[in-house]
Amino acid sequence: MLMPLLSLGNYTPYKITAYNMHERNFLYQLHVKNPKVIFINGVTNEAAIPMDVIVRTDTVQMFEEKLHSFDIQFMHVPQISIEPTLSKKIISPDYLSIEFYDWENILSWINSYAKKSSTFKKTVIAKTFEKRDIFILNLSKGKKKPIVFIVGGEDGKDWMSSALILSLFTKLLDRKNSLNTLLTKFDFYLLPILNPDGFAFSKKQDRLWSKNRKVFSTQKKCQEGNVAVGVDIARNWFLQKSSRMIEECNSVYIGHRSLSEEESQALSYVLNSLALDMIAFINIKGFGQYITIPYGHNDDITNNHDIVMEIVRSTCSKILEKHNITYYYGRTANYFYNFSGNMADWVKLKLNTPIVYTVYLEDADTILPYSAQIQNLKTRLFTILTESLLLSQDIYGPLFNSQENMFLCYIKNIYIVFIYMYYKLL
Repeated sequence: MLMPLLSLGNYTPYKITAYNMHERNFLYQLHVKNPKVIFINGVTNEAAIPMDVIVRTDTVQMFEEKLHSFDIQFMHVPQISIEPTLSKKIISPDYLSIEFYDWENILSWINSYAKKSSTFKKTVIAKTFEKRDIFILNLSKGKKKPIVFIVGGEDGKDWMSSALILSLFTKLLDRKNSLNTLLTKFDFYLLPILNPDGFAFSKKQDRLWSKNRKVFSTQKKCQEGNVAVGVDIARNWFLQKSSRMIEECNSVYIGHRSLSEEESQALSYVLNSLALDMIAFINIKGFGQYITIPYGHNDDITNNHDIVMEIVRSTCSKILEKHNITYYYGRTANYFYNFSGNMADWVKLKLNTPIVYTVYLEDADTILPYSAQIQNLKTRLFTILTESLLLSQDIYGPLFNSQENMFLCYIKNIYIVFIYMYYKLL
């Protein structure tokens, strides 16, 4: 049953296009400094891709005057609506593909399901500031296989990525579903909600909340008199620090140091422990139609850039063929302005996992997702995973079929360089 939509009446939505660095820098200052101007997915580096922005009603006049003064193109979009979250019990796995559920019912359903299945294991890796579990779902069948690690829900307001990963989880367990065959080739580690405190707060109090809910030991008053709360988990993996993002009141506050938060720190420990067996790391996000690869914090390319670009290019061609949707693809730095480094950058730079990418999934017609979109986006995600992972297996599978030994990390690096040089010579 579709839930009634509620208006987000105290905000005005826009689509904005920036054509040069001067315009992008101005928009970025607004993004970082003004909590009443919310860039849903940051500031883009590509003129062909408009930005979705939501502005508090009391700031609209100032905002539009500033845009006019910088000659920045913008357009109003229809008033956005929000969908109430279901607080009722999850009756069937199929319901995860048609509704958004609250944190408590998701956790209850996972705990109940874990008692009935021997194919997956739930592991709690940490507790958040508000004492919620950060959990991983490990799915495996038969002998040890290369690991695919998939993460979502690092942005509190991103309900879609966690819904899609939970839907993926149920389909991987369904023997009648074609995705189940991937379990014969890979072991899956799924982390559907990395930021459960932000997720729960977005569900119950502030639909547009992004950060976690950490309360700082030294309280800082912000412009509107409220106390600063939270760190942007998506940017807490930073590889270069920006002075513009070190203020606690900033909407994209990155933390006082890299991996300062329970969420990012606990995940980094897990990823380190699995690194030698990990063939692919995938971060799923809402709010966009991109597949991006490292790096975002500088202009460097990875040691297997050309190979991964071929895999991503083939994957985007498959999306166009099957779903008639065009996805942008390339380095994160090509699409997002002034990035300090994200989770994918950290994984590639620190662990040298062969296949690392971030996929952004949304229906282009909406700014905030609604549950009726889960089904379509789910099939799109399944196409992306099937295409990219089977290609990855063809190229890198031989590396992971050998017994684990002390030299595996060294062999992996040599193998990646060899494959890279081979493709360069073609």
